[in-house]
Amino acid sequence: MCFVVKIYIYSTLHVLKRFFREKHVGFLAICFAVDLVVESIKRNHPGLEMLIMDVAVPLSRYSDMVLFIKEMVRDFDAYVFGHAGDGNIHVAIMDDPQDEKRWDSVETVNRLIIIKALEFEGTCTGEHGVGIGKREFMDLEHGASLEIMRKLKNQLIDPSGIMNPRKMFF
Repeated sequence: MCFVVKIYIYSTLHVLKRFFREKHVGFLAICFAVDLVVESIKRNHPGLEMLIMDVAVPLSRYSDMVLFIKEMVRDFDAYVFGHAGDGNIHVAIMDDPQDEKRWDSVETVNRLIIIKALEFEGTCTGEHGVGIGKREFMDLEHGASLEIMRKLKNQLIDPSGIMNPRKMFF
């Protein structure tokens, strides 16, 4: 019995190692490909900066969101891509942050895209995290539950305030 269990555990571990190794390599290949795409976009727009947006919406609203985004970015050098299977949409706009009027337009488009995603019962951030840039939308997305999250973080999880100080919850 012990011998059979050892063989089973060994073969299971072997399969799991192979599975995770292949998944890991696949994940790294995807990351590498994304880096190449981003680098290619940047090289095709010398002197411009990239503002990357990331929202997610329910699959039932995905095509509506893509159409809305296409309309919003039609006057910009913009790239729209995502994961249709999970509702995630990325938008990259290339523009000049030194041109205040233009960059204000880019940031306005960013806000409008986020607000539309929230209207479609989505989220202001699909996979890249909240970050400082999405902080202003947390109240709109979470409402009263945001205060509960703030209390949990500040009182229970991080009472010393050492985890991402002054980022989300002050």
